[in-house]
Amino acid sequence: MFSKWLVVVVDAVVLMVVCRGMKELFRCQITVHQECYGAKHVKYLNSWVSRVCETFDVERKCCLFLVKGGALKPTNVEMLWVHVICAWFRSQVVFQNHEVVKPAVGILKIYPNSFVKTCVICKQSRGSCITCYKCATYFHVMYASSVRYI
Repeated sequence: MFSKWLVVVVDAVVLMVVCRGMKELFRCQITVHQECYGAKHVKYLNSWVSRVCETFDVERKCCLFLVKGGALKPTNVEMLWVHVICAWFRSQVVFQNHEVVKPAVGILKIYPNSFVKTCVICKQSRGSCITCYKCATYFHVMYASSVRYI
């Protein structure tokens, strides 16, 4: 029988937690590094709930990647959320509180033309793309991460 929660431990240090959500059907099951997501002071690992699942009745998606789910954090713009990794790779965006990694500030400073570029990985121009620092290749941060471009 599998545990209802997962904790990855290395050298007695908890590295990751899995969201257990408030309702069985609505939990997101997202796995995050505690420090990266701002959850490093979680006391009861088997009951940790992500920011997204705190109010599971509201659908949230990344304002840069246009995909719901994942390690999302609120921005300083009402109703806008962003993936932590999408925010990290934007020089215009910073997390106002580094301890809890929220809110993401500077979303509205992202260049509008980044939303019309075509991603070389998914071949779509939905969402915002960044460019390679060595060439003129454009890609979505989430896809670039999954294929190890970044």
